[in-house]
Formats: sequence, structure tokens, C-alpha cells
Amino acid sequence: MVQFYLFCTCVITEIFLLAVMAYDRFVAICNPLLYMVIMSQKLCAELVSGCYLLASVSALVHLCLTLEIPDYNFNEVITIIIILTSYLFILITILKMRSAEGRRKAFSTCASHLTAIVVFHETILFFYCQPSSGTSLDIDKVTTVFYTVVIPVLNSLIYCLGNKDVKEALRKALSSNTDF
Repeated sequence: MVQFYLFCTCVITEIFLLAVMAYDRFVAICNPLLYMVIMSQKLCAELVSGCYLLASVSALVHLCLTLEIPDYNFNEVITIIIILTSYLFILITILKMRSAEGRRKAFSTCASHLTAIVVFHETILFFYCQPSSGTSLDIDKVTTVFYTVVIPVLNSLIYCLGNKDVKEALRKALSSNTDF
């Protein structure tokens, strides 16, 4: 039961954090001059704390319903709506930009987050939206391993490779290996 609770808390927290990150990208692109005012350290701490609090409560509800089939649809629908709304406003703002360089930077800012969202939510939706009759236990095992092991590793790679310092260090490491 503890393992189930902690697992649910981690998965639901990630879902909420992806939604909060979409809001962060929305503020950064749609209100760049007010970004530091809107996304203050206090608000960031409140958003992260809220993600963990809501995930803990939601995981507790799932734990109480363990004898029933847990329903992740409520969390999934709300966070997808937040993410889609944020990115709709981001897209509108980007399309209004006159500078091609500005549009490229804005898309670049969102690329790693969008990749993480797509990989994570596709896996969750695949796992929980398949028909219950006739599903293979092997498919369930592969899907579970995918979003408990593969997705966290991919997230680390996606966000690290989006960082300029990491890219430069990787470029130097690769170029020094070719010198030999």
C-alpha cells in the first residue's frame, strides 16, 4: 500500500509539474517583461508545493479506491487542459512576433518541455485508455517500465541537452575524444 501511494504521488506530481511548467513557459513567452514579477520565487515555491500537496491528496484518494480500478482520468484531463491552454496562448504570441529569431528562441524554449509532455502523457493515456478486456499482461509490464524508468531518464536527457552549458561541455568532450 505504501509503495502504491508513493508511486501514485510521484506520477501525479509529475503530471501537475508539467502543467505548471507549461504555465511558466506561457508567462515567459507571452509576458517576458513581467516574467520576474509574475513568476516570483514565492509563487514558484507555492506552485511546486501545491503540486506536491495536490498529488499527495489525490494519491490518498487513489489508495482508498485500491479495491476499485484507480481512475487517473481526472488528473489527466485537468492538466492536459492547462497545458493545451497555455500552449495555445504561447502559439498565438509566437505567431504575432515579427522577428524570426524571436520565434526561433520561443520555440526553442518550449521544445524540451513539449517533448517531455508528449512522451509522458502518451504513455499514461496508452496505459489507462486501453480496453480492459483482452489486454496483455506483457504490454502492461512494458508500459509500466516505460513510464517508471524510461521517462525519468528521457526527461533528464531532454532538459540537460536543452541547457547551453551542457551542450557546450558535451561538444568539448566529443571533440576531445576525436583528437585521439
